[in-house]
Amino acid sequence: MTPPAAPNVPTDFLSPSGSLTPAAAGAIVFLIANTLGAVFGLPRAATALTLSALVGALIVARFRAPVLVRLGYWVLNSLTIFTVALGSNTTLTGLTGRVTLAAGSASFLAPW
Repeated sequence: MTPPAAPNVPTDFLSPSGSLTPAAAGAIVFLIANTLGAVFGLPRAATALTLSALVGALIVARFRAPVLVRLGYWVLNSLTIFTVALGSNTTLTGLTGRVTLAAGSASFLAPW
């Protein structure tokens, strides 16, 4: 009987210098920001920017480097995460078109 295969996760996945991390984090921020906007009426862009900063801080917290380098990675990663989330929302909103909703209902996809 062969042992189970180890998951194929890139070595730099949770690294501030990896490019896959901001993309995955941007998708997660997109989903959370749109959900909070649709359910609770929170401003989606501000929510996404706040979540991007929090996720960026979590990623950089594991990184061992001087404070200024970590700060630079935090700002760059946070803005990249926000940009991925914003781009995802804009693309999907454009692809689905403008759907007219009944009064008082909220849509999962809405312009930010």
